[in-house]
Amino acid sequence: MVSSLLYLFMLTSQSDASLMSSGHTYARFEQMPGEVMEVTFYYEDGSVRQTGFVENNLMSGEWITYSEHGTVTARAYYEEGKKTGKWKVYDEEGELVYKICYKNDVKLWCIHSGGDVNGSDLAEK
Repeated sequence: MVSSLLYLFMLTSQSDASLMSSGHTYARFEQMPGEVMEVTFYYEDGSVRQTGFVENNLMSGEWITYSEHGTVTARAYYEEGKKTGKWKVYDEEGELVYKICYKNDVKLWCIHSGGDVNGSDLAEK
């Protein structure tokens, strides 16, 4: 389970170019107003694997990754293709495992559900 969780997190944290060519079986790109496209990737069985937005050919806004059973396994945020904001990574049961904070593509902190090196609990951030 940890390996699939890490894969889903890595998938979410990839750049837009590698994401578009990452070998998904199905993908849907829906043009929105302006330069925005809504992107949805699917598992082979047709269930949603990941959703998000691309603006001016860069990942933008919230990207959500799902398990094959439909549970949210990651919530990530991008601004002009750069990682930003508070990301959350969940296990297959939907329990929060990590919180990671990015600003301008730089990781500021990461907290595991067991607490970080300072003993902080996830609920505190």
